[in-house]
Amino acid sequence: YSVTTNANRNFINKNFFLAKEKIIVNPNWVSDNLKYNDIKNRKNEIITVGRLEKQKNYSYLIEEFSNTNISISIIGEGSLKKDLEKLSQEKNTNVSFLNKIPNYELIEMLSNFKYFVLPSFFEGNPKVVLEAMAAGCVVLINNFSGIDEIISNEVDGYVFEAKRGNLMKLFNSLAENEYSLTQVSRNAVSKIEKEFSLNSYVEVENKLYLNLIDN
Repeated sequence: YSVTTNANRNFINKNFFLAKEKIIVNPNWVSDNLKYNDIKNRKNEIITVGRLEKQKNYSYLIEEFSNTNISISIIGEGSLKKDLEKLSQEKNTNVSFLNKIPNYELIEMLSNFKYFVLPSFFEGNPKVVLEAMAAGCVVLINNFSGIDEIISNEVDGYVFEAKRGNLMKLFNSLAENEYSLTQVSRNAVSKIEKEFSLNSYVEVENKLYLNLIDN
């Protein structure tokens, strides 16, 4: 049985009768052959991608940046679109709601934004976060179970608690330190190359098949 995170494996071990050695952790992978766009050349704006549903917690993102000059682009569709549009107007938050786009366009778009924010209540092994890291975005993400398997806080991204004022406080502190942003951006790209590339995925898959043959 293959899962994408240790958190998922621990959940299965706790709730189902499966031998631990039968559960293999094999994270998602993304392309890592992208042309790097220096963080200094990017829009000082936020981008995020996902379904417009409660799980993604976009209302928190909108409320955090109320009455600021920060622009936010949300790419996705869902049942809460009208509610979120109304909220952004009420909170005077500069939000652009964009429909889903082809993956190759998304990757190019990510490379032009400085920040990627994901305030979700929970996720598995979110591929869009890996894509944002591969594109060199500075990733800010809510502290849900399993996120420490992707982000090393303050090394290749930033983890925050999605409570009132926390994200805005973090964002303001980062905006004052261009050097740290550059380092985190480059570290994120490096981590994807080493741990979440197609090559690393194939290596794990190959070991899995060899073990099945041996058994």
